[in-house]
Amino acid sequence: MLNREKFAKEIMDIAMKHSIVAVTEEGRLVKCGKDIGCDRCILSVFHNAEVKCGVAFEKWLNSEYTDFGIDWNRVPIDTPVFARNDEKDQFERRYFRGTESDNHLFITYPDGKTSWSGELLAERWKFCELAREEDKQKYAKRGEN
Repeated sequence: MLNREKFAKEIMDIAMKHSIVAVTEEGRLVKCGKDIGCDRCILSVFHNAEVKCGVAFEKWLNSEYTDFGIDWNRVPIDTPVFARNDEKDQFERRYFRGTESDNHLFITYPDGKTSWSGELLAERWKFCELAREEDKQKYAKRGEN
């Protein structure tokens, strides 16, 4: 999937406001200049002194989308997540408790409990996703995997 396909809605939202699109290190689209400066825009990877931002943006649009993943060490306890143990299973709604890096497992509180109500209880999962889009953006890894 190309960046132009992945971010079509966000691109249109920014373009409809007659703004130029910039891309953060986390892979979020923002307004150029107002929300981010050139020093923090990843489009600089695509251009040099001879290539303008518009050309760099076009190159980025036509490049393959990269998901940087989540930095689970930064995700706070009690963040809403979806967890499961098999890719075929339905996701279960849970609250994040931590990770076990030795066996690559995610730890949650069971049955809707949180650190407030289920402090000693824990479930372990093979697969985990953040439930809220704003959390996915906030805790995205910076740069390459």
